[in-house]
Amino acid sequence: MSGQSVATITFFSAAHLFGIAQDVVERLRHRPDRDSGSPEACVAILFAAASVEAFANEVGYIARESLQSSPEIRSLGALFEELEASASVQSKFLLLRALLAKKPYDKGAPPYQDFSLLIALRNELVHRKAERHEVDIMHAPLTTNALLERLRSKNITAERRSLVPIVQGFFPAIETPAVAKWALTTAAALMKDVAAVAPADLRSQLEVRYPLILKYAAV
Repeated sequence: MSGQSVATITFFSAAHLFGIAQDVVERLRHRPDRDSGSPEACVAILFAAASVEAFANEVGYIARESLQSSPEIRSLGALFEELEASASVQSKFLLLRALLAKKPYDKGAPPYQDFSLLIALRNELVHRKAERHEVDIMHAPLTTNALLERLRSKNITAERRSLVPIVQGFFPAIETPAVAKWALTTAAALMKDVAAVAPADLRSQLEVRYPLILKYAAV
């Protein structure tokens, strides 16, 4: 229609997704950390991981905005536009860190190590298959789940109540307040790291758009 002005409004999702996971953690705050039986922990895992993926895409979008003063940042944005649908979220963060900080992540150390485990856990949740275990006559498992073993090493999975080793299913092991809190803290740590190494003009925009995430402190 002639004479009618048109405005463009952009909605960002990472903070909203992070907030959903944070609400779950808050609801579980008064339960013992390693008690099983909190299926809401799966919600925290999925939405914490989703917030990280949205953040990577949104940083690329922000970097493409014309108000960016640095041609290097705008080039990063253009690159992420090409990668948005094809690259894994792990690849995006490896690239972000390398380009912004001129130094890649150490894959064997935090925050990347925990982030990689969070994405593996998210993938396990959404691509579940039937579990099959071989056990001896004392019910000690002869096969182990490598992902669960990595989580158990962090002392966040459900505590075993018996001295006799028993098979513990995947969901009973991860449905704890401690796992939910770890997922949220892991997501926040990675996004805070990207903001910390970003150039000042980009960092200031991230601080405006993601205060919930960048000021998050685990309780």
